[in-house]
Amino acid sequence: MADITDLWPESFAALGLIKRGNPLLIPMYAYEKRMYKKADAIVFSMEGGRDYIMDKRWDRSHGGPVDLNKVYHIGNGVDLEKFRKDLLESDYSDCDLENEDLFKVVYTGSIRTANRVGELVNVAKALKEKKADNIKILIWGEGDRRDRISRDIDSEGLTNIVIKGGVPKTAIPGILSGSDLNIYLLADSPLYRYGHSLNKSFEYLASCRPILAGSASAYSVVDRYQCGVCLSKFSPEEMADEIIRFSEMPKEEYDKYCESASKAAENFDFKILTKKLINIISRQDVEHKDKDRLNILAIGYNDYRFSGRIRAMIRLADRLGDAVSVLHTGEDGAVKANGRYYHTREGNMGFLSFVSLAKRTAKALPGIDILMVFDRRSSVPGYRIAKKYLPKFIVQDMAELYDIRKVKNFTGKAGCFFEHRMLKKADIVICANEARRDYMERHYDYGCKYLIYENSGWLEYSDEVDFAAMERRFHPMLDNEKVKIVSTAGTSLERGTDRLVGCMPALRDTAALYLVGGGTDRDNDTVIGLIEELGVSDAVHVIGRLGQNELKYFLSRCDIGAVIYSKDDLNNIYCSSGKLYEYAYEGLPIAATDNEPLARLCTEKGIGASGPDLEDSIRTVISDYEYYKKNVLSFREEFSRQHLIEELGLKILDEMKR
Repeated sequence: MADITDLWPESFAALGLIKRGNPLLIPMYAYEKRMYKKADAIVFSMEGGRDYIMDKRWDRSHGGPVDLNKVYHIGNGVDLEKFRKDLLESDYSDCDLENEDLFKVVYTGSIRTANRVGELVNVAKALKEKKADNIKILIWGEGDRRDRISRDIDSEGLTNIVIKGGVPKTAIPGILSGSDLNIYLLADSPLYRYGHSLNKSFEYLASCRPILAGSASAYSVVDRYQCGVCLSKFSPEEMADEIIRFSEMPKEEYDKYCESASKAAENFDFKILTKKLINIISRQDVEHKDKDRLNILAIGYNDYRFSGRIRAMIRLADRLGDAVSVLHTGEDGAVKANGRYYHTREGNMGFLSFVSLAKRTAKALPGIDILMVFDRRSSVPGYRIAKKYLPKFIVQDMAELYDIRKVKNFTGKAGCFFEHRMLKKADIVICANEARRDYMERHYDYGCKYLIYENSGWLEYSDEVDFAAMERRFHPMLDNEKVKIVSTAGTSLERGTDRLVGCMPALRDTAALYLVGGGTDRDNDTVIGLIEELGVSDAVHVIGRLGQNELKYFLSRCDIGAVIYSKDDLNNIYCSSGKLYEYAYEGLPIAATDNEPLARLCTEKGIGASGPDLEDSIRTVISDYEYYKKNVLSFREEFSRQHLIEELGLKILDEMKR
């Protein structure tokens, strides 16, 4: 098991201690990669460990050796029992802490450059200029910057900030609990896009006081639990304003922050985290036993590069056992790597070649414990392999849901035919949401077990991201005070883009709409004509297709995500929207049509509004935006492909044992 509390050697490069082109980094990164490959489990203290591995392209979906399903997160946490014991037994006293006329802002920890404690001098100056005479910043700690900061305080003649020095660890609970607001800052570093796990932040939570973070980071506990405020970018004036706001905050609002901090601390208690670690260790024991005896053949025709669901199913196959995957892709030069056979030919003859490759691969295997079929076209070779090679167990993923009687083209009907034949042979069928599972159980009672895997994907930045270029490109169109609504359906009329554009005459004063994605020439002409006809060219922007980096960046700059589906076939009626999860992961509340799965998620999770009147749904979200935003941030933390794949894998193994 690998326990990762710091990203080494990435930290050296990110902080400029070693230039990225330095050849010394090559063996360091190679050692790190090898360690991740060899480990049975990788536990990161920062929550974005999986993102880091994917950014390095070391994960299997990028052709690397690291299985993301063995990556876990356990933060540093706090020993609540000891914290509370020290709080009760501490005899530490301080005149400033005991002064009830002061609003006390407390920092505890080392006084080093990385913690930016010196910036608090500028915050104190801003507070003085704003005549906030009842506020005082209190600093406990030692470090190589202490003397310099003390001289700065004296030279500025500041009396509203003081360095108290070092204290025994047992005194910290009493100090933090005597504060009114606990504070920390982070160095400007790209590392924080993977989150952080500062020991002090968990002690702050245990004190049941609000937290003010001087800079933002990904996976922020403060944002997730609504136990304080994270500044998007540090400035002394903005931090001073937030401190003043907390000092003048109504007691009811202030107490909510305190309660949220207390609840968050319970989730990071050492006892809870220890149980998580024990579960990880226990899970490895079970998986080693299962993995030794399971040979898996997985088949997927949809291009895995553009299908988050296919990539998730590949990880599931890898998690269940020794998997060999036959996959179709349009990527040039892809042939074979890491147990995967890549097929690249297109067209009807190309599909026949894909079927032949799948059959040859099955023939070469010593036996098939589990056959996994990922989509309708894969059902063609899957059905033939199931008949000829008699796998012990068959898992079929129903990524789509179509009624063969309503499919008009021959290719679609053929796909439905083989998918239905495959369905009769399957032991487990994976449905894309609860509504589809219920429909399948009602109409296809073939004795198989129906499980659920939602299309809960999200966007990821690649290794090479030019944020400055994206800012230059998108800032002019996003630089306005309007509510920014985004739809990634492009100009597709099938996805209801005309309905969305039709809402804009009534919303143009408060909202702007951005259409991201493609469409047919007819779709483009129709939508652009409609925009001109309605006179909303200033409020509707057709962006076109974006690459993954650009799309992730663009979504993160918007406010509301629009999800629209028709009700003209089963696949739309019981829609499984991947874009909903992409929006949620970027923190966007949802405005959606009233299809059952969308309505259920919006209602149960409170992440948006759903209804037959799309304009009304948008207005509902705008009118109570902070409520929906808070719920989306909480929902974002609930879903994780790692967690869902783990549970799905364990359920499949349980069914096999039966």
